[in-house]
Amino acid sequence: MSSMRLRRGAIALALCAPLGCAPAPGSRPARPAPAVGQVKHYQPLEMAGDARQAGQAVILGTDEANGSTVLALPAAPTPVVVDAMTVARADAAGGASHAIVLTSAPAPGAAIAATATTTRAAPGDAEPAAPVQVGGGDDGAAGARWRADAWSAALIATTALGKDLADAALSATPAGAVDGPASALLAGGFVAAMLGDTIDPAATLAGAIQPDGTIGPVAGLADQVAAAIARGRTRIGVPAGMRVVRSATSGKDVDLVQLAHSRRAELIELADVRDAYRLLTGRRLPAPVPVAAAAMALPPAALDRLEARYSAWQRKLAEEWAPLLQLEQAGRLPAAITVLMRVAHGRSEHAEALHRTGKPVAAYGDILAAWLYAAAANQTHAVIGKLAAGDLDVAIAALAALDSGDAGLRAAFGRIAGQPPATLAGQLTAIEALQAVLRGWAYHELAADSLRA
Repeated sequence: MSSMRLRRGAIALALCAPLGCAPAPGSRPARPAPAVGQVKHYQPLEMAGDARQAGQAVILGTDEANGSTVLALPAAPTPVVVDAMTVARADAAGGASHAIVLTSAPAPGAAIAATATTTRAAPGDAEPAAPVQVGGGDDGAAGARWRADAWSAALIATTALGKDLADAALSATPAGAVDGPASALLAGGFVAAMLGDTIDPAATLAGAIQPDGTIGPVAGLADQVAAAIARGRTRIGVPAGMRVVRSATSGKDVDLVQLAHSRRAELIELADVRDAYRLLTGRRLPAPVPVAAAAMALPPAALDRLEARYSAWQRKLAEEWAPLLQLEQAGRLPAAITVLMRVAHGRSEHAEALHRTGKPVAAYGDILAAWLYAAAANQTHAVIGKLAAGDLDVAIAALAALDSGDAGLRAAFGRIAGQPPATLAGQLTAIEALQAVLRGWAYHELAADSLRA
């Protein structure tokens, strides 16, 4: 989502520059009327003004008709308290726990930025403070991890509400040193603070927030759950799939559902930051509705072209398989070539399975990879064969021939630059193409360094 916002910003700048969008010196654009409580339908780039207003958040695509939900955000700072669990300083109850105060407020100047994202700050405007203020912690590894958790959680929370991190002033202040991962708890708590909701004092959770908002596993979960129950928590969230874990204290497997039930508590598996928010507040956060598979179906003409390309790469792969089969039958293949052959064979079988089940795009990617590994196996054998024959100069020449130089990459950059996009979809396609060529250039440089070595 953050990368999409960067793309939208770049496109907006490109469109705005020739039109002279900057306001007159000393003037401020009028602030648009809030749209809180509405379900709106936006055109591309149209939601930026609503999303960046201090008093509201916009979550895109929350219904089947591609509507977007506009939520109210409190104007005044809103503190919430969450209860973090840790096992680094275990006591007789199996762990320790302490409160973390999270606060949220509109960032200074956020309302102005909502309608003047491309303007420069007026003379005398104060330098904005960092969007996340993190208290507590020390200068060691635990303190660094705590600060990283707070910033990661703040980024995920603002993204879940369609906001930029700089649109909110967030803070996290623990009652003591945080010795274990708390980012999932912080992310759910930050969402609650931004929306002005209250936290259920009976609820807490453990887990590590991932860049896509999902909640990942953490160590010491059995002891953390025991510590939460000892603190009177009766609704405890854990990462999905971690019902049975190994206890760091006893060294035995523990069924967390049974553990919670035996102590009159409830264990709830969580998938993402929305689940964390729901556990902490009892409220549902609107979520983007997945695009229907039918809406993403390729047109028949594109499918025909893809099928033709798939067949062409099948033929190229068959050309590589013939010498590889002869090598395999001869026996005594170098280990590196054996590995390449196995990978090529596996990707080829996977491509055929995908192709049979009507998944041409994924099948096309696998058939390309299969050919790549098969060709690499043949080329590697050719070089090794020359080395085995004692012909070092010919082997070096064969290696050098594998590097075709960067002429092809330069040509690819030129083709992309020579076709200026005229639509938003074209802009995004051009960006994706540039990223692909950049990846190709990076792999080319890595291969060239390896060949020189």
